[in-house]
Amino acid sequence: MVFCQLGRANSLREIAGALRSWEGKLKHLGISAPSHSNLAYANEHRPWVLYQQLFLNLFDRCRAQVGSVRLDSEWGRKSFGLRISS
Repeated sequence: MVFCQLGRANSLREIAGALRSWEGKLKHLGISAPSHSNLAYANEHRPWVLYQQLFLNLFDRCRAQVGSVRLDSEWGRKSFGLRISS
C-alpha cells in the first residue's frame, strides 16, 4: 500500500495493475503481485492507522537522513516537511 500511495494510485484496479507491471521485480524479492480481490480484502480488514504509522516511521527515517538541511532553493525545491490534516 505504501508503493501505491507513493505512486498516487486512485483505485484498487490501478494499484493491482501497477503491481502486476512490477511482477518481475516482485518475484526477485520472493513475492507476487496480489490480485484485485486480495487488495480489496486487505484494504477492508486492516485499520488505516497501521498505514499511517508505517508512513510516519518511513518519514522519520527519511527526515533523519536529510536532517534539517534546506535543499538548494535556486532549483525550486523546498525544505523537507510534512503536513497532516485531521
